[in-house]
Amino acid sequence: MTFYTLASPINIDENSKIHAIWNELDLTCNVNHVKYSPIPHFSWITFKGINNHALLNEKLHQWAGGFDPFQIKVSGLGIFQGEQPIVYLPIVRTSQLSKLHSGLLKHIDQYIEDASSFYFSENWMPHITLAIRDITLENLSCAVGQCMQFDLTFRLNIDHLAILYMDEKSFGIQQTFPFGTT
Repeated sequence: MTFYTLASPINIDENSKIHAIWNELDLTCNVNHVKYSPIPHFSWITFKGINNHALLNEKLHQWAGGFDPFQIKVSGLGIFQGEQPIVYLPIVRTSQLSKLHSGLLKHIDQYIEDASSFYFSENWMPHITLAIRDITLENLSCAVGQCMQFDLTFRLNIDHLAILYMDEKSFGIQQTFPFGTT
C-alpha cells in the first residue's frame, strides 16, 4: 500500500544539520530506520489515497503559489510516546504556520482520502523526525544523549511543498509546488 505525505522538504543546502544528527544516531545508537525516507522534511498532512491527482496538483499549485517562502524555527527535542516512540525536532507553531496549515487542509480536503487525524489542525505538531520505528527503551536514552550534542535551535527556509510517497519498497517525491509563483 502506498502512503502519501504533503510535506515541505528542507532545502538541500540547509539539511546537513538533520543529516548530521541522523548519522550520529546511526553510528552511536544503531538508530537508522529514518533513513528509509532520506529527505528531511516536515509534514503538513499524511493520507492513504488521492481521488483526483490532476485536481489535487492544480489546487496545490494555486495554494502554494499564493504564499511567499518563509522561515520556520526549530527548537529543542521531543518524543512522541507509544509502543514505537518517535524522536523529533519540534517546529515552533506560530499563528502564521497554523493559518497556512488550516487553509491548506480546507483547500485539498476533497481530493485526498484517509487522512491521518494526527495532522488535523487541532492535533498537528509540526516536527522533523530524527528516529522512528527502531527506537526501543534500550536505545532511547542513547538517542536523546547524542542529540544533546547538537545545537537544536535554528531557523530553516521553506520555499515549497511536495507530495511524498512511500510504500514497502520505495520512497520519493511525486510532485513539487513552489511558494510564490502566482
